[in-house]
Amino acid sequence: SLKSPAASLRTMAATAAAPTAQGTAFEAASALTAGSKTPQGAVELYDKWAETYDKSVTEWGYEAPRVSAELVVSEAGAQACVADVGCGTGLSGYELRKAGILGDLVGLDISQESLGLA
Repeated sequence: SLKSPAASLRTMAATAAAPTAQGTAFEAASALTAGSKTPQGAVELYDKWAETYDKSVTEWGYEAPRVSAELVVSEAGAQACVADVGCGTGLSGYELRKAGILGDLVGLDISQESLGLA
């Protein structure tokens, strides 16, 4: 079954804080529920979370990048060109290449920190 980060949050008993390069811990689960729901709030959340985002969502069992990539390949074929709007750190792009997409991949995101890791 496909899990979203929100569904994973509901089922998690606790989330460990992940240290960042600055040495401070970022509590992703808390930040998702407590942060500002504005475009600027999204920038702040994902810029702070970028460094540990992949680790967090992998631990939560987030399968959307893999499942989406498999669907794109099966429906559009390996030569498809893909625009990933909200690409974050590039998890979907990675999975698209792994699934066999050979066409151009273009990623767009509001978080410059995430784009720097994509």
